Amino acid sequence: MEKDIANQIIDLVGGKDNITDVWHCATRLRMFVHKKDQVNVEKISNIKGVVTAQFSGEQLQIIIGNKVAKVYAEVTEITGPLGNNNGQSDRANKSGSGVISTIMETISGIFTPILPVIAGAGLLKGLLTLCTGLGWLAEEADIYKVLFIVADCAFYFLPFLLASSAAKIFKTNNFLAITVAGSMLYPTILGSYNAISAGQEVDPITLFGFVNVPFLNYSSSVIPIILGVWLLSYVEPAIKKIVPRSLSIMFTPMFTLIIVIVATLVVLGPLGNYIGEVLAIAISWLFNHAGIIAGLLLGATMPLIIMTGMHYALFPLVFNNFALLGHDKMLNPVALVTNVAQSGAAFAVAFRSKNKEMKELATSSGVSALLGITEPAMYGINIKLKRPFYACLIAGGISGAIVVGFGLKSFAFLTGIISLTAYVEPGNIWNVVIAISGFALSFVLAFILTLILGFEDIPEEKLEEEMGTADKQKSSKSDENIDNAPVKLTEKKEIASPATGKAIPIEEINDKVFSKEIMGTSYAVTPTAGEVVAPVDAEVMYVADSKHAIGLRTKEGIELLIHMGIDTVELKGKYFETAVKATEQVSKGTVLATMEVKKIAELYDPTIITIITNTQDFQNIKKQYINQEVTPANTIFEIE
Repeated sequence: MEKDIANQIIDLVGGKDNITDVWHCATRLRMFVHKKDQVNVEKISNIKGVVTAQFSGEQLQIIIGNKVAKVYAEVTEITGPLGNNNGQSDRANKSGSGVISTIMETISGIFTPILPVIAGAGLLKGLLTLCTGLGWLAEEADIYKVLFIVADCAFYFLPFLLASSAAKIFKTNNFLAITVAGSMLYPTILGSYNAISAGQEVDPITLFGFVNVPFLNYSSSVIPIILGVWLLSYVEPAIKKIVPRSLSIMFTPMFTLIIVIVATLVVLGPLGNYIGEVLAIAISWLFNHAGIIAGLLLGATMPLIIMTGMHYALFPLVFNNFALLGHDKMLNPVALVTNVAQSGAAFAVAFRSKNKEMKELATSSGVSALLGITEPAMYGINIKLKRPFYACLIAGGISGAIVVGFGLKSFAFLTGIISLTAYVEPGNIWNVVIAISGFALSFVLAFILTLILGFEDIPEEKLEEEMGTADKQKSSKSDENIDNAPVKLTEKKEIASPATGKAIPIEEINDKVFSKEIMGTSYAVTPTAGEVVAPVDAEVMYVADSKHAIGLRTKEGIELLIHMGIDTVELKGKYFETAVKATEQVSKGTVLATMEVKKIAELYDPTIITIITNTQDFQNIKKQYINQEVTPANTIFEIE
């Protein structure tokens, strides 16, 4: 099954050649692509085994659930090694991404691979705290000391984990990155820091007679090593270009380590350390002095933040809080209650729904959310039904305000019901009581609010179609989004050619999305004139910023996309002029745009593609005049 899902995904993203980078987290397959317009998000969402798909900035996120790792393995088996191999990752340097988007996507890529070990170590830490708090285990016991090493080593040596993960993101040498992390945790640095902290005098290390190397505690730190590996990704390729190839194997690593480690210990490390301290103090101040408001806002928006992937941007703050304060009063307590709200809403849907399939899906998703994996419930149930999602936002906001207002502290990075062990604080039983109370409150609030707000139950037949489980035979278009029955037009509708030129078989187009008609039944015309006109009376629904595509919709509900040229989005509007705007009504023959065909043809294929994007809504579509000269007076589509 996973292999079939992988094959369908690759086809619908425009083929493996369109994929520049792919990775995954607990429930999502994440990738970057060369050309977004080749990705059919709607059809990907309708693949059996896929919850939904969406673009978050430049990143395509395909929510799959617990089988995502297996699907990822099948995808990478087909694609083979990916990456541009120039020392920089597409995740960190995706063209068109804004600074904030790039930072969030980079942090997401760095933290995702190490989350399992952090979660496992965090759970063990929570259990050890619980056992010592209840008197079941003494801290002096040998078994406790060994288990504490197991639980704490991932956090203490976090820079090593981050170095390895960041090296993959920045496409640089993994072993050099780990060596940079080793310099930060070297006994000379940490030993001097501990000695100074104990009030002892330590001889300074001074470079060139005036540059001091600061003695700082880099254990459990986040930002310093990420900055160090980022610098490494630039320095190593630059040195490779300078050093002769015959000497590169020795001298490139030597010069790279000298430059990067010195810069990290003297500049980037201290800078990252101070940034972490300032952020931790600022966030702590905010939650101490405006906790209820901060908890309300974060709790009410956390699901929306997760949808965009922005929650990864908060991870460094959480780990800095653990390193500097010993606990987190921000993300973890709020995530505790917002995650369980998704579970409460899903269980309410299971309780009220009359649909057997929906009951089963909502129950399994609710259990998953209770354990900390919220995507199946959020995307598969609550957002789909809308009002349960609103209930989650309200419940999360109220519960977030309460737990933050009471100063709830988390001592380990965990999610779901098992994370309650992370709130056990020695000598303060109220912390775990608040955690349990907030957890229960959010679940109950979301459950009750979902019942009060209600939702429109999905008929069993329709859900079966969406899930691909209907017993009846599917038509040849079963892979389309068939939420509604085909439209029956009262009379045959004719769509004319949008331009003068040669009509060519769509299969001959050198673009898989168009040639395979993935976006819908399509017609191709190689233009001999630059005027592009409305092929039918319609409303303008969309005009691309790059001026190369215009969307139309007729009163009968026919949706058309006039796509001018292949890959011409890269021209960013050059050689195109549009004559209409969105919401404008146009008559058949109205000029929509003009294109400088000859100049475009020197760079890209100028072929104009007319696509019926809601093909599935119609019973019969016929093409005419293939391999013939056409003008706007010729009918290219007959729709019934």
